[in-house]
Amino acid sequence: MKTLKSYAQYWGILLLRCLINIFNLCPIHSDRVMFYSFNGKQYSCNPKRISDQLRKESGAEIIWAFKDPEKFADITGPGIRTVRYRSLRYYYLAKTSSVIVFNVQGYGELARRKGQIFIQTWHASNGYKKVGHMGREVREAAARSGDAEIAQGIDPLAPSDSAACVRNFADCGAAADVIVDFSQIGRAH
Repeated sequence: MKTLKSYAQYWGILLLRCLINIFNLCPIHSDRVMFYSFNGKQYSCNPKRISDQLRKESGAEIIWAFKDPEKFADITGPGIRTVRYRSLRYYYLAKTSSVIVFNVQGYGELARRKGQIFIQTWHASNGYKKVGHMGREVREAAARSGDAEIAQGIDPLAPSDSAACVRNFADCGAAADVIVDFSQIGRAH
């Protein structure tokens, strides 16, 4: 039964990816950055820290995706707005954002477009966490779920906030070009 459920989930994700790829016909907005934390449950952690800094230092259009955006109405204002996570509008905004910042492993039904940057902030925590995204077991799971980019080793950018974190990435086989130094803006935790 578990196998049937896995196949249904796999084909469901592939179908959804095909449907939302219609938004690939729309141009990517170079100044649009989308954020979500813990799959739209929170305004927190490393995505919040990066969003706050971006809001101070740039004129970028910042979009936060939440499961319940009404609970987070107080963060909206000039240059920042919210959208319901996994709504049709969310998929449109995600597919037309130049950068997507998130803190959970994987990005499910969203396939990265050419010209988009995904920044996965899950590991920027003093290097204590072992790197899951770059490990063999995650690539094998990604291959089973149809996530070709991760299965082939095309990882989203990985933030580092310390030398220990950089060593952890290197020990797990991360390429130097996917590690981004965020130490200048401080730790989120």
